[in-house]
Amino acid sequence: VGVFLDALGNLGKQIVGQIMPVLRGLGSIIEGLVTFNYSKISDGFDQISNAVSKIDSINIVELGKAAIQAAKDAATLEKRLQGITVAEKDLEVQRKKSRAEINRLRQAAEDETNTLKERFDFQKQAILLEQEGINEAVRLGKERLEILKAQNELTNSNEADLQKVRDQEIALASLQEESTNKQIELQGKLRTLNAQIQA
Repeated sequence: VGVFLDALGNLGKQIVGQIMPVLRGLGSIIEGLVTFNYSKISDGFDQISNAVSKIDSINIVELGKAAIQAAKDAATLEKRLQGITVAEKDLEVQRKKSRAEINRLRQAAEDETNTLKERFDFQKQAILLEQEGINEAVRLGKERLEILKAQNELTNSNEADLQKVRDQEIALASLQEESTNKQIELQGKLRTLNAQIQA
C-alpha cells in the first residue's frame, strides 16, 4: 500500500508541475487555429509533447504494479474475512452442541453420590470444554480485527469502516473478559473440591 501511495504521490507532483506548460501549449494551438498560424499550432503541440515527456514513465509503471498488488491484497483480505465468518458460524453451532455435554458434566460435578475425585474431574472437564470454545472465539475475533484494520489501511476508510473496527475491539474485549472469568471460576471450584478431597 505504501509503495502504491508513494508512486501515486510522485506521479501527481510531476503532473501538477507540467500543467502550466501544457496550458501554454493549448493556448498556442488555439491562437494558431484562430489566426491560421500553423507555426503556432506546431509550437503548441511541441510544448505539450515536451511537458508530457517530462512525466517519469517509470513512476507510471510502478503505480500500475502497486495498484495491481493493492487489488490482490484487498481480494486476499476479503477471502480471509469470508473464511473467518464461516469459521465463526461453525463455532457457534459447535458451542451450542457442547452446552448439553457441559450441563451434564456440571450436574455430575454437583451430584454428591459421586466421589469427590469424580466430581473434581467432572467440574474440570465442564469448564475446560467451555474454555476451549471461548479460546477459539477469541482467536477468530483477533484475526477478524487484524483483517479489518488491514482493510482500512488499504483503502480510504470512512466512519462506517472505523466503527467496524471499534465494534470488533469491543466484542474481542468481551470474549477475553469471559475467558478470564472462566479461568477464575475453574480455579475457584477446583480449589474447593480439592480442599474437600484433602480433608
